[in-house]
Amino acid sequence: MLSTTHIDIMIEGSLNQDFDYITGAETIDDAIDIYTKGLATQDHQDLKKEVLAFLCSDDSTIKSEFKTRYFNYFSPEEGKGLLLRVLEGLEKAEQK
Repeated sequence: MLSTTHIDIMIEGSLNQDFDYITGAETIDDAIDIYTKGLATQDHQDLKKEVLAFLCSDDSTIKSEFKTRYFNYFSPEEGKGLLLRVLEGLEKAEQK
């Protein structure tokens, strides 16, 4: 099983059903950008490593892991797309 401490914190702490209240964002995409932009350098690097490690898994593994870990937050079918969107947010934050 992958170590996903930073992904867990992000999903359970910021990208949950109350993301709009927590981040002030209107969409989950905006919430991801707000979250990734506000990370300290080390947290940014650690989250990126976890996301990349997760994305190295095949689609069925990602779906299975999301079903087990984040069922109350995201459907398993959305897992890979969410991870790709987080990676995009991290890359945006690096450019600023």
